Parts: sequence; C-alpha cells; structure tokens
Amino acid sequence: MSRARQSMYPGPVAPTYWSILDQCLQHLHASSSNASPPPTSASLAPAHHSTLVRRFEARELNAASTSLHHGTYDFPRLAQVVDSRRAFDTVTESEVTAAQRELANEMQPQISELIQRAESGLETMKKRERLLRTRVEKRATLPSRAPLVAPNLDALETELDALRKKKQALGKQVEGLEQQLTEANKPRGAFGRRVGAPPR
Repeated sequence: MSRARQSMYPGPVAPTYWSILDQCLQHLHASSSNASPPPTSASLAPAHHSTLVRRFEARELNAASTSLHHGTYDFPRLAQVVDSRRAFDTVTESEVTAAQRELANEMQPQISELIQRAESGLETMKKRERLLRTRVEKRATLPSRAPLVAPNLDALETELDALRKKKQALGKQVEGLEQQLTEANKPRGAFGRRVGAPPR
C-alpha cells in the first residue's frame, strides 16, 4: 500500500532554527582540532538542505521498500494456500430452502416431460412386442409353412430381443428420472444437506 510523501517541514521553520544550527556548528568545530574558523549557516545552508533532502528521500525509500517487503513476502505461500483449498460461503437454511425450491420448480416441468415421453415410448414398445409375439405364435401354429418362415422367425426373435432390451433401458431411464425428481423435492437442512441423508 503506497503512502503519500510527507513534507520535510510539516510546518513553517521556527525562528530559532538557524541560530540553533549555528550553535551546533560552533560546538562541533570547537571540539575538533581544526583551527580554521567554522563556516556559517548561511554558507552551509544549501549543501545542508540538499543533504537533508537526500537523507530524507533515502529514508522514505527504505521505509517504502520495507513496507513492500512486509506486504508481499508471504505472497507465494498465500497463493499456494488459495490454490490448494476451497472457499465456502456460509448460507442460512432459508437461503438453501429457497434455492432448492427454485431449482425444483425449474427442473420439475422438464423431468415430467421426459417421464411422459419415456412412458409413451415404453407403451409403444410394449404394443409392438405384443404384436410381434402374436405374429410369432401364429407362425408357429402353421407346421406346413414352418420351413419357409424359419428365417423370418429368427429375424422376428432378434427384433423382439432388441425391443425387449430397449424396453428395459427405457424402464431404467424412467426410474432414474423419478428418483431425480424425488431427490429434488426432498427438503434440505442447513448447508444444503438433505434431511435424513447420512453426512458425507
């Protein structure tokens, strides 16, 4: 998070600033072995000001670098944690019930239509099976024509077996659709768990 650069002087310079600076310089040169007269604050003001500015900028840059490091050094671990874990939203039971009801209302017409189509197709298969069975039985009661219709009987038996398999498949589809409709209409508890269902 970036910070606005602060002013070097938060307020106007105090009237005693330069006098205090002169005193500091006098004490500094008095404690040294150099016998030359100390420079005045007027001659050192530009250089001292630029030095203070550079030091302040270096300190601010260091602080910004430290803040950036503290804010981003843990990023690889956090990225790995986010990639390896799922985030779950906590919802109330009323929200789950409303979502379940909306989903059931949306799915019920389609499932009902599929069940009706499957039942209609199953009835058609049953009628065709009965018709083929009747034709096979009639052909079987004619002994004189049995050698002539033997290939036809085999074909009819094959077709009858195929229809029987289709009938079983349609029956399973109808059962699956009815089960889905039943599951969709079951009440759910908190966190989307069906009432009466064992916990995962």
